[in-house]
Amino acid sequence: MSRTAADVPCTVIRQGDQLGDLSQAIGVASRIAIDTETPIDGPSAGCMRVMSLAVRGPDGEQAFVIDARDLDPAALAPILTGVTADAWNAGFDARVIDTAVWETNDTTSGITWWDAQLADALLYQGRSGFTWYHGLAWATSHYLGIEADGKGTIQLSYTAQDDLSDEQIAYAAADAVHTLWVADAIRDELSAARLEEICEIEQAARPFLDQMERTGLPFDWDGWKSELTEIASQHRQTLGRLAMLTGGGQGTLFDEVVEPSWNPASDPQVRQVLNQWAEPEVRTWTEQNHGVGRLLDDADSVRAGVLREIGGPLCDELLHYRDLAKILSTYGGSIGEHVDADGRIRPRYLQVVGTNTGRLASHNPNAQNFTPRMKPHLRPMDGRVFIHADLSQAELRYLAQVAKDEPLRSAFERGDDVHVRTAASMFGFSPEALRSEDPD
Repeated sequence: MSRTAADVPCTVIRQGDQLGDLSQAIGVASRIAIDTETPIDGPSAGCMRVMSLAVRGPDGEQAFVIDARDLDPAALAPILTGVTADAWNAGFDARVIDTAVWETNDTTSGITWWDAQLADALLYQGRSGFTWYHGLAWATSHYLGIEADGKGTIQLSYTAQDDLSDEQIAYAAADAVHTLWVADAIRDELSAARLEEICEIEQAARPFLDQMERTGLPFDWDGWKSELTEIASQHRQTLGRLAMLTGGGQGTLFDEVVEPSWNPASDPQVRQVLNQWAEPEVRTWTEQNHGVGRLLDDADSVRAGVLREIGGPLCDELLHYRDLAKILSTYGGSIGEHVDADGRIRPRYLQVVGTNTGRLASHNPNAQNFTPRMKPHLRPMDGRVFIHADLSQAELRYLAQVAKDEPLRSAFERGDDVHVRTAASMFGFSPEALRSEDPD
C-alpha cells in the first residue's frame, strides 16, 4: 500500500509549553529531517516563519510544525543542539535556523546536517546534462513515486504575520516527511554505488563552503570602477591600433579614436582581415599546420591559441582587444550587482555539480576566474591581511600516495618537476641537458 505524508501524525507547536513532546521525540529518534519556510518578500523575507520536523522513533514517525510567529525560535536552541538532521538544500535551512535559533549570521555547529540534495547530486555527478541540483519535488517523484503538492503555490504563500492555514501546515509537514523518506532512498543508492565514504567527505566540506559564502570576499568596488575606466580607454586605443594595421577606419563624434571598418568580434571578418593584412604570417602558419601555405578558410579556428601561433602585430592587437573586451563584459559594471552593502561579494559555491569532474565551481559571480587585474581589488578589511598558499601539484601528490607509485613518489621526494620528468620519459630527452641547451 502506498504511503502519504498525510498519514504521519502532525503536531503544531505555537507555545513553549508544547516543546516537551518535541524534545522527547528527538531524544529517542533514530532519524530526523528538518525543513523551513520563509516569506519571499517584504521586510521579513528569508526569515523563519515555520520550522517543520519529521522524526522517526521506536513508535513510528511523527511530524512537528513550529510557528515562529508565536514561539520565539531561540527557545529551540537547547532542544536542537547536538542533533543530526537530514535536509534538502541544507545550506538554505542552516542559514535560516542559525539566524533565528542561534541568532548569528555565522555557520554554527548546533545541528549537524546531512544534505540529501548534495548526496543526490553525487549519484548524478558526471552525467551529461546534469549541471544543477535537483529540487525536492523532483526527488519526491523520482525516489518515492509521490507527486508533491503546493510547489510554487502554497510554498510561496507564507507571510510574517498571517495565521497559518491548514494547507500551509500540511505542506510544511509534508516537506519534512518527504525529506526523511527521500534521504532513506538516497542512502540505499549511495551504498549500492559504494559512494558512502565520498558522500561523507562532501558533507563534511559543506559547512566550510557555507561559511565562505556567508563571509564573502571584501572588494574595493570604487577602486575597480576607476580601473574599469582605464581599461575602457585601453580598449578604445586598441581599436585605433587595429584600424591603423588594417588600412584605417572611421572616426566618431565621441573621441579621436578611429575605429576599424570591420568587427574584431566577428570570426569571419577576423579571417578576412588576417588573410589581407597578415598574409605572410597566415601562409607560414597554414604550411606548418596543414602542409600547404594558404589563406584561412571557414574551417580554420581563430581562437586565442591560433592567433598566438600565427603571431605578428595584428594578432597581438587582436589578443589584447579580446582580453580587454572580456574584462569589460564579464567583470565590468555587472560585478557591482554582486557587491553587498558591507562591501563584500558572496558567490555561490557549487559542490559536485560545478563541473563534470567534481571540481568545485562558483557563480554569481564566478570568483574562481577573476581576471588578474581584478585580484588586487580583493582587499582585506579591519587591519587584516590575506595569506595565499598553494600546494604544488596537489592532485599528483595524492595519486602518488594512493597508487603507491614509487617512481612518482621518489620524484616528489627529490623535488623534481613531475610534469617535466613525465614529458622526458615520454619523449626521450634529458631534462638536465635541456636546461643547459635551451634554458627558455
